[in-house]
Amino acid sequence: MASGRLNLVRFSAFLVALVVAAVLGAGTAVQAQAPAPPPIDPACATLPQRALAHNDAAEAHNSQEAGIDHTDAGVVTSFNNVSKQLNDEKATLEQERASCVTAIQQAQAATRATAPGKPVPVSKGPRGPPSKSETVNASLADKAKDPTYVYRYYDNAGPNGEKRRRNPNEVDLNGKPVPVLRQDAADPTQYFPVPDTAIPPQFVSGSRDRQNASLPQWVGVAEQMSARSMATMMVNTWEAQEHREIAATGAVSPQTAAALDAVYTAQTKAGEQVGLYAGQQFLDTAYPVARYDRSPSLTDPANDKSGTFDGVYEITDKATGAKKILILEAKSPNSALGSRKGAQNENCKQGSRCYYDSIVLALTNSTSAIERDLGFRLSTTPDSDIEYILVRAMVAEEQRDGVTDQRYDGYRSEQFDLTR
Repeated sequence: MASGRLNLVRFSAFLVALVVAAVLGAGTAVQAQAPAPPPIDPACATLPQRALAHNDAAEAHNSQEAGIDHTDAGVVTSFNNVSKQLNDEKATLEQERASCVTAIQQAQAATRATAPGKPVPVSKGPRGPPSKSETVNASLADKAKDPTYVYRYYDNAGPNGEKRRRNPNEVDLNGKPVPVLRQDAADPTQYFPVPDTAIPPQFVSGSRDRQNASLPQWVGVAEQMSARSMATMMVNTWEAQEHREIAATGAVSPQTAAALDAVYTAQTKAGEQVGLYAGQQFLDTAYPVARYDRSPSLTDPANDKSGTFDGVYEITDKATGAKKILILEAKSPNSALGSRKGAQNENCKQGSRCYYDSIVLALTNSTSAIERDLGFRLSTTPDSDIEYILVRAMVAEEQRDGVTDQRYDGYRSEQFDLTR
């Protein structure tokens, strides 16, 4: 049985290093006159999403092993046949990944050749190295005037005189949301930040915590980190292609638009999975099962996170019998807090009191019986018995033979203050 058993699908360190090596070429500045690079197979755009789906299928299959009848040769053979099929599919995905990485490296090399002498910044998701505005935690006004910061987080000018953010829901390396930049009417060459008017969350003083990841923990999410890196590399490559097409024809081809949609989706999904993994690490660290009983999440599994929380759990102290409700908002490394309208039509940032009240009201009025029960429970539970936590996944970077390698590095958590 051991020989037929499928190991959990984990991309090897070699593949992770291969992906990250390719990322080093991403984010290259492109001249409008640059010729088109060698064509990239559109299937490459869906590779990260397919890799994540395969990982989910493999883990679901592996989880069934303990429950099969190992004395039944037919059942064992059937299980092993599926294991072999999944292994073969993994090998095919790895071959396709290597082919896509090679094609993208060739495309990036062609782009660099058209712009000799121009620096090729290292990409960490956004383009370029950390700017001075980030290293000194500058004001919004200083960030708007910092060309390195602008290049890292923005594309071209968008509608209504605004500078288009590459990711509207991104935070910079200081953990601050990337601001909207609006063109100065008096000087069109200048932009100024538009303050976020959403009611911000408040945090409980002294509640911030930082936990690193152990080797088994960062290996446990290596698959999702690899898919995230691959998707980021694809995003940079297809965005460069988008810019070339706009410069040449004023429009984006349907193929490029479809590829961008696919890689944006894969990047978001992989990031969300890394964030959820961080949330699970928080649960295991703050409320280990040896000391606490933890219910399954009380949220409706059929909900895709619209109008609800990422996770809601009943926590019971085994020694004292004391109970509390734990609410988690799990974030990927670069995902900003969302917002929604409050009861007075005010704009409420995720984690704020008015955001919390708006979600509870939505749950109470939901068509889902599970959500209505959860809404009633939250609305009748004293605030003192509710712990509302923000958990953000962290990424560590290491230099290996001149290559920047990224891996999961635990989480940073902080408690939202519902009393303010």
